[in-house]
Amino acid sequence: MKNYTMPTLQQRIESIKTLEDIDKQMLLAGNYAKYLRKEAKKAEILDEKLAINKLQKEAERIVRQLRMAIWDIEDSLKLAATA
Repeated sequence: MKNYTMPTLQQRIESIKTLEDIDKQMLLAGNYAKYLRKEAKKAEILDEKLAINKLQKEAERIVRQLRMAIWDIEDSLKLAATA
């Protein structure tokens, strides 16, 4: 089985420095969840498929959390820009 490394929500948030970075991180997080979904479909061994599905669910959870945190992140970036 491949070694899948997934950035955590905190790592994604820490990499956001501008408003454009928010869109970039949203796109990257969504694409990674899609990638894991495709990898799970291609897996031939059930244990591998289940392990990848678990990672994929975690990736989708991170996408949802990032979506919910967007407004707070935008506010903090705007506040930092005015300070």
